[in-house]
Parts: sequence; C-alpha cells; structure tokens
Amino acid sequence: MRPLKLRMTAFGPYGEIETVDFQELNGRNLFLVTGPTGSGKTTIFDAISFAMYGEASGSSGGGKSGRSAESLRSQYSRDDLLTEVELDFELKGTRYSVKRIPKQNKPKSRGEGFTEQKPEAELLIGQGQGRKVMTGVSRVNEKIESLMGINADQFRQIMMIPQGEFRQMLNSDSQDREKVLRKLFDTRLYNLMQMNLDMKSKALHRDIEDKERLRNYEAAKIDCGEDEVLEELVASASKNMDEIILRTLELIKRDEGLKRDMSLKIEGKNKEKEDLVSKREKAKSDNEKLKLKDSTAEEVGKLEERSAEIKDLKERIMKGEKAALILQHEKNRDERQKELDGIIEKGKKKEKELLEAKGILEKAEAVFGKEDSSESRAMREKLVEKLRSLKALEDKVSRIEAVSRSVEQMGKDAEIQHKKKETSLLNLDKTRKNLGGYEERLKKSGEAKTAQVRLRSEYKQWEEKRKNLEKIHLNFQEWDKVWTDLEKYRKTVEKEEQVLQSLDKVYKSSKLVFLRNQAALLAAELEEGKPCPVCGSLDHPSPALISGESISEDRINELEEDVKKQDKKVNDAARKVAVSEEKLKKISEDRKILFNELVCYSESTDDGKLRDMKYLEALSKEDMPAIMENCRMKLDDIAGEGKKMKALADEGNELEGKIKASRKNIEDLDKEIESLTATQLESAGKLSREKTKLEAIYTEVPEELRSVKSLITKMNEVATIKRRVEESYESARRNLESAKVSFAGVKASLEQLRNEEKSSCEKSEKAGRELKAKIISEGFLSFDDYVSSKMTADELEINRKIVEEHRRELHFQKQQYEKLVAETKGLQVASIEEFDKAVDSIGSAINEMIKTRSAIENRSANNSEIVESIKKIKEEIGDRENRYKVLGNLAAIAQGRNKGMITFERYVLAAFLDDILKAANIRLRKMSQGRFVLSRTEELERKNKQSGLELEVFDNYTGKSRHVKTLSGGEGFKASLSMALGLSDVVQSYAGGVQLDTMFIDEGFGTLDQESLDNAISCLIDLQESGRLVGIISHVQELKERIDTRLEVKSTNTGSTTEFVVM
Repeated sequence: MRPLKLRMTAFGPYGEIETVDFQELNGRNLFLVTGPTGSGKTTIFDAISFAMYGEASGSSGGGKSGRSAESLRSQYSRDDLLTEVELDFELKGTRYSVKRIPKQNKPKSRGEGFTEQKPEAELLIGQGQGRKVMTGVSRVNEKIESLMGINADQFRQIMMIPQGEFRQMLNSDSQDREKVLRKLFDTRLYNLMQMNLDMKSKALHRDIEDKERLRNYEAAKIDCGEDEVLEELVASASKNMDEIILRTLELIKRDEGLKRDMSLKIEGKNKEKEDLVSKREKAKSDNEKLKLKDSTAEEVGKLEERSAEIKDLKERIMKGEKAALILQHEKNRDERQKELDGIIEKGKKKEKELLEAKGILEKAEAVFGKEDSSESRAMREKLVEKLRSLKALEDKVSRIEAVSRSVEQMGKDAEIQHKKKETSLLNLDKTRKNLGGYEERLKKSGEAKTAQVRLRSEYKQWEEKRKNLEKIHLNFQEWDKVWTDLEKYRKTVEKEEQVLQSLDKVYKSSKLVFLRNQAALLAAELEEGKPCPVCGSLDHPSPALISGESISEDRINELEEDVKKQDKKVNDAARKVAVSEEKLKKISEDRKILFNELVCYSESTDDGKLRDMKYLEALSKEDMPAIMENCRMKLDDIAGEGKKMKALADEGNELEGKIKASRKNIEDLDKEIESLTATQLESAGKLSREKTKLEAIYTEVPEELRSVKSLITKMNEVATIKRRVEESYESARRNLESAKVSFAGVKASLEQLRNEEKSSCEKSEKAGRELKAKIISEGFLSFDDYVSSKMTADELEINRKIVEEHRRELHFQKQQYEKLVAETKGLQVASIEEFDKAVDSIGSAINEMIKTRSAIENRSANNSEIVESIKKIKEEIGDRENRYKVLGNLAAIAQGRNKGMITFERYVLAAFLDDILKAANIRLRKMSQGRFVLSRTEELERKNKQSGLELEVFDNYTGKSRHVKTLSGGEGFKASLSMALGLSDVVQSYAGGVQLDTMFIDEGFGTLDQESLDNAISCLIDLQESGRLVGIISHVQELKERIDTRLEVKSTNTGSTTEFVVM
C-alpha cells in the first residue's frame, strides 16, 4: 500500500482544506517531516490511519491511546466546514480512493442551532468507466481489511514507529514484553489452548480422585462377617484392592456352602412340621363331629316340642281353604248392594236437577218477552239511521285531515328552516372565533421552534455535565477503594516488618553463637609457639570457648532463608503500598481534570456553586448523589419542556390546514344562510293559502267530528250499541229454546233411573240368600265363624310351608343324629392347644433358620455386587490414569512446569520474537558496524518465574553478552529502530505477505553520534531503495542537512499548512 494524495478538511490543527500530494516526491522515497511542536506532523499519519480504518493512530507524543474520531475536529475551522479526510492510495497496481466523515455537530440547514452529522464512508475502486463505488462505514471497513489483509492495530504497528515506544518494549521485562507481543500477534488462542489443557487435566485428576473415593466407599460397604483379615483390609487407609477382592470372593464361596447346609436343615424341619399339622387336623375333625352329635340331639328335641302347635296350624289351614270357596259368593252379594246404592244416589241428583231446569225455563220465558216488545224494535231502527248519517261525513273529514296535515308539515318545515338558519349563524360565529384561535396558536408554534433549538443546546450542555458528575462520583468510589486497600497494605507492611525484625534478631544472634563455636573449634587446635591460622599470632592468651548452645550450619542456613522470604514479603507489601499511593495520586490528578471540566460546564449552565473550585475541592462522595440528582432533575425539566415545545412546533402544519379549512367554512356558511332566508319567504305564502281552504270545510262538519279518528270513534260507538241490542235479542231467544230442551231431558232421565232402581233391588236380595245357604253348607256355625276362618292366598301358602318345613327338618335331624352316633363310637375329645404349641415351636425354629440363610444370601449377593462395582471402578480409574499420564504431563508442559519454565503461548511468542530479532539484527549490524547482535536468552530467571522472552545483546568488542537495559541512549535507539523495522517486516509476512510500501518514524535520532546517524540513515536509504516510502518525523538539524526532501509543516494562528520542499 502506497499513499498518493491526502486531503484533510478541518482535521486536527488543519483548519481549512489541506492537501499532501506524495506524488510531488517524484520518485524520492525518503523524506523528512519537520515543523514546530504541536504543528501537526504526527497528525498526517493520524489522517492516513483514520482514512483507512476510521480510527486515529491513538499515539500522539507518548504512545497514549484514547483519541476518538470525534476529537479530531479542528478548533480553527468554521462551523459550516465539515471535518473529513480523503486518501488516494495504490495497492497491487490498483488505485483506490477512500473518504471518511466522522460523527460531529453541524449547523442546521434551516433555522439556528446544530444537528448531528452521522459518520460516513465511501470507497472508490479503480479508475475510468470500470470504477466501482462502495458506501457505508461497515461495508467500507470490511472491504479495507479484506484488501489490506491486516487490521488497524497491525497497520499502525507496521507503518508508524512512534516516539520511545520500541525503546520501552526493548527495556521492558519479560511479562510486559509478553503482553505487547500477544497484542501484536493475537496469540490468545494458544493461551486458551494451554488453559483448556490445564482445565481438562485438573478435571480428569478430580474425576480420578472421585472414582477412588467411590471405590473406597464401595469397599467400606463389604459385609466381612467373621473374616477379621478382610475386615482389617477394608479398614486400612491404603487399601489393597486386589487382596480385598480376593478375600471377598473367598467369603462369597464359603457363604454358598453355608447356604446349602442351612437349606437341608430347613427342609427336614418342614417335613416334621407337616406330619404334626396332619395329626392336629385329624384331632380337630373328631372334636367337631362329637360337638355336632350333641347339637343335633338338642335340635331334634326342640322340633318334637313344636308338634302340637303344628297340628293346630293344620286344622286352621283346612277351615281357611273352605272359607276360600265361599269368598266368591260374598263378593257377588257386595257388588249387587253397591250397584243398588249407586242408582239410588243418582235418582236423588236427577230430582234436584229437574227443579233447577224448571226455574231456568221460567226465567228465560220472561227475558225473551221483554226483548220482543214494540219499544225494543223501535230503538233498533233508530240506531240503524244514526249510523247511516255518520258514514255520509267520511269524505269531508278526510279532506279536513289532509289539508290540516299539509298546514302542519308546512309549519314544521318553516321551524326546521328557522332552526337550521340559527345553527348556521351559530356555526359561523364559532368558526370565526376558532379562526382567531388557530392564528394565535400558529404564532406560538413558530416561537416553539425557536425555543426547541435553545432547549436542545441547553440539554446537551447539562447532559455533558451529568456525564462529568458520574465520572467524578466513580472517581470518589475508586479513591475509597484504593484508600481502603492502602490502609490494609500499610498494616500488612507494619506487621510483616515486625516479623522480619524478630526473625533477623534470631538469625543474627544464632549466627554469632555459630561463629563463636567455630572459633572455639579452631582454638581447640591451637598450640603454643605455632601461628594462629586466622591472625598468625604465636601467642594465644585467651582462646575462644564453646558456648553451651549448639547450632548447626544447616540451622543457620534455614534461618537465613526465613529472613530472605520474610524480607520478600515486606518488599511485596511495600510495593503494593507504593502502587496504591501512585493510584491515589493518579485519581487525584484525574479528579482535578474532571473538576476543571465541571467548572466549564457549570459556566455554560449558570450553576453558581459548581463554578467555585474551592467548593468542588471540599466535596465528598456523600455529596455526589444529591448533586447528580439535581442534574438529572434539571435534565428531566428540560426534556419535559422540550416535549411541550415539540408538540407546539409539530402543531404548525396542522394549524395551517385548520386555518384554510375555517376560511372555506365561513364562505360556505354565508351562502347557506342566504339560501335559507329565501326559502322561508316562499314557504310562508303557501301556508296562508292552505289555511283559507281549511276554514271553508269546517262550516260543513261539527267541531267534535272534524278528525277521522273522532268520526270513526263515534261510528264505532253507535255500531257497538246497535250490535249489543241485536245480540241481546238473539241471546234471549237462544236461551229460551235451550231451557225447554234441558227440562225435557232431565225429566226423561229421572223416569229411567226409577225403573233401574227396582231391578237392582231384586238382584241384591237374591245374592244375600245364596251367600247364607253356602256358609251353612260348608259347615260354618255362623257368618262370624266364617269371617274369622278366612285367610288370604299368601297366608295359606306360608302356613302350608311352615308345616312341611317342620316335617322335613325333623326327619333330617333324626337321620343325621343316628349317623353321627355311629361315626363317633369310641371317640374322645382331644386337646388342640398342645398340637398348636408343638407346631409353633417347629415354625419358630424354621423361621430362625430362614433368617440365617437370608442373611447369608444377602451378604453374598451384596458382596458380589460390590466386587463387580469395585472391578468396574478399578477399570475406569486405570483408564483415566493412563489418559492422565498423557494429558497431565502435556498440561504441565503447556503451563510452563517444565525444564525451560516456558508456557505454550510463550513458546509461540518466542518463535515470533526470534523472527523479529533475525530481521532486526540485519539493520543493527549495519548501524553498529557489526558490534551488536540482539538475541533471546535461554537462561532461566528466578525460581518459579516464567522465562523465554528476556533479551540480551552480544557485544563483539568484549565478546560477552549483557542485558539490553545496559545499552546507552544512542545504542538503545539503534536497537529500538532495528526492532521496529524487524517487527514491521515480520508482521507483514505473518499477515499474508501484505506489502506496505510506507513507513513513518517519529523522533529518536537526537541521541545518535555522527557515525551512528550515518549508519541509521544508510539503513533507511536501503529501505527506500527497496521501494518503501519512508517519512522521518524529527527536529534534528543534521537530518535536515542530509535529507534533501522535506515535508514542512507550518503553524499559524488560523491553523497549520504543509508544503513539500524538494532540493
């Protein structure tokens, strides 16, 4: 990728449209970017990075990130000039042009105030007619990354070498270097792999432990019985599972033999019990027969006692049967008497009916005589004439009603027209009033639109203030947390220092004793006249003596190691204190910045207290919720007012339509009122003519009959009277005829009943004589004797059954008794309880044997299941242990628990670092004239510390390697530049061979001497000879003299400008 032309508009320090045309270099690939501090040299790379990826470089001056696209808008630009960046570049022979506009506020096209400009992106691919256009931030981002083959971070790492960043990477420790390389090469996958291996290894180890616990739990359930050896094996902490299984299987085999023996014993006892039960059943049967013989003899006696009673019952049955033969004669007599009583009763009723019929006939004759008189006939004729005269008025009354309806309708129509006119007049007045109201509200709607702009600006200011207050609140919370940690760490330091002092005191006193004892040992070997091996003196006036306390050298070493460990604890705790104090300092600095921002926001929101820095510095965390709540309430108030203004503003278009409609309505109402007035005048003339016609008809018809309803009512009244008179006459005639017929019928019925009564009386007397003769013939003494002997058919049947049942039962019981006497001859009653006791005794013995056998069976079955379970678990443990040997070892190696103390991820990073160092050494050898070579040290660092990424430099002048931190400023710059160039090459190669033909190098050349500067420039010339465009951002005068192509950045009070100077 090679930039061709960069256009920046209102971007950073460039207030207007600024174009950097790299094509002006005319084939020169090495150029210097110069200009005063803050003029915008690094901003050129920011613009390239933003154009490509929509992100600024994030490195302005010290490599500190945090520059958002929105913050890149120039402070020098006009409000109506949008911030945008456009870059023309070439990649693999194809020309591209990318243009981006970041999110920003811009003036509204109508009215005052600002609106938000959404981020935009456009990519042009190729030239001429085949040119393709792609728009949209997401689509352009995806296309750029697809074309480049690298992301924004990799792009910045390859194209930009910022001030001091690679020197920092060169001098950082292994852990910090690991973080940088992890970010560059995105090796999170390898870290995830090693973590996954460790997690699976631990899970498998836990699974093995769980299986061992389960195996031991199963073993503990083994029923050892009386096997003490097996019991000891099961109770042992280190269980020998093979021996336990073997002993348990032997126990199961013994249990099988015991179970067979016990089954034979149970079988013998069961046979003995069956014989005894058979004897008991025989005795029980004999006892029951003896008992049955006695009860049968008793039953025979009872039946013989009832024989006299049964004989009497037989006699009563015979008389009952005779009475049953007479019963039909009695019934016939009763029916004849009942029939005679009925006829007599009917005769009495008919006599009463005859008297009533005679009275009705006499009354009907009197009524008919009145209705058939001459006065009644005259009245009927008069009613007929009256009805005829009323019918003659029907046509005239109909005309009256028709004209009256016409007059009434005309009156109603006139009233409707009057009301309609009144309504139209009221609507006209109401519409005129509404029109005035709409015009007034339209004026307020215009004012609301202006207020909306003010409220949006005010809301935005308060919203920024709210965000600032939230940050301050979080700052207070963070301060409290760090302060709490600091207090804890200080107490830890104090406590650990006390322990250290105590340990050090013991160590020093013990070491002093040890040294004195060593001196005493030497003194014991001194001889007079021979020199002392320590001081060389020949005289030994006071040789050292061994103290009472004996301390070994190992003990001294242990105490010394304890002191060192405790000293490390003190240092670690002190380091935490320093870190916490530094955090508190940073939090305080951040709070001051936030307070300054709050003061600015409070100036714009006119909040008096929060503009006072002294007031702010006196705030505490407890004050913040109330201040934040006040801010939120203010935002709610502004939002509420904004909604009201929006509602008013949105009403404008609707009101214009209502005003137009109201004016049209007024015009229509004026026309309608004029039309209604003309119609009223015409209707009044028609009404007067119809009233005159009605008055003429009134003279011919009586007033009370001038309506059809009243005439019909009158006619109905006369017709009703006429109909009633006629009906009364006809009714009297019909009633007279009916009374005559009824009287004759009743009289004839009475005569017939008297004849029937005579015949029925004769039949009743005959039936009585026949009944009496039958009672005497059947042998009854009297009628009462016959009545007392009567029985119903059911009673006769029941009594016959009683007699027969007694006969049969007596015969059966006698036969049964004779049989039992023969069967029980020579038998005596036996004791069943003795038999039961013997059976129970044998049953108890059998039950005990069964329990013993069941216990043996359960133990055998339970132990068999446990053995199988233990074998299965043992196999599972063996399988998992085999897997763990591989997985656990692999996880340990990946986690760095290996000879080299290097994790899997570090191993991969080390390979990347080796590639970077190989590429870097090519430049470093040239810049240092072959003196220095960078390498990765293979030596282990401190115990238990991860290694593999430490750097050293081999100095060919001394023939020794040393740490890279020992390099001087100029030497360090050479090494850093070499690392940066090497990293650029390696990242490109690992990014799919993407060729980025451009690089920017920011500062650092001021630390080089003349010779080193020449070598560095020579390396850069080699780069540009390979076709790479190299831009050096520097203030060094020697570079200005050596490099004849410069991009000069000039700073003015209206913004910066650029100019290529080509010598």
